[in-house]
Amino acid sequence: MTKHNVTLNFEIDCDDEYEAAHDVYRMLAQRLFSPSRGRVIARVTNMDNSDSFDIDLFDGVLEVDPLFAAQVIGVRHLIWVNQNPPRSKK
Repeated sequence: MTKHNVTLNFEIDCDDEYEAAHDVYRMLAQRLFSPSRGRVIARVTNMDNSDSFDIDLFDGVLEVDPLFAAQVIGVRHLIWVNQNPPRSKK
């Protein structure tokens, strides 16, 4: 398994470290769980070959665990309905 380094960078004005951590956590949660509010971009670096690229965190969730992504944006029931079509009566 390859090691990766994922970096998020936020610049905000706050009174102290605790307030900064709190504000960033809220911003991250609001944006990640409401993709329409804005993108959260992370820099991902492959530690084996030093290749790096930027990725939207929600795109990463969608690629790896689409059902979780659907739950996050509130459409899990639509996927469930599509996976379980109505049975015809015989």
